[in-house]
Amino acid sequence: MSKPQFKLLRMPEPEQTPGVLFFHDKFLCDTLEDIVRDRNADGDLEDKDEGKVYGETAIPYGTYELDVTWSPAFERNMTLICNVPHFEGVRIHWGRTIRQSEGCLLVGECDGVNTLKNIGMTDRITLMVRELQERNEKVFLEIAKP
Repeated sequence: MSKPQFKLLRMPEPEQTPGVLFFHDKFLCDTLEDIVRDRNADGDLEDKDEGKVYGETAIPYGTYELDVTWSPAFERNMTLICNVPHFEGVRIHWGRTIRQSEGCLLVGECDGVNTLKNIGMTDRITLMVRELQERNEKVFLEIAKP
């Protein structure tokens, strides 16, 4: 596996998970996710005191391939985070608060306490992934362990 082009650093809080997303080690944008339940950061949700709560759980720690696919929910091509254990259809997309997350990674610019504004970041990330794919590169997101 090649070095991840995207890297997410999280700052878990009791009710949600803000973070920052880097592209080739340069700051790209702020992020917001549901609660991290992968407490021991082993990449699954199968240990004691873990487990997925539908629509209220952040993606487990690990490295995931990214793809651009059609999203029926958003009716457009968007970035898909592939092969996330216990999840289906996990995307990188816009949203202001974790109520819009449903387990996905929200991207944008911090706009106050626990809110984001998108500033076109969803489309920018999709374009970046597609450009890398056109150069025949696999594209990866690393969700870094604490």
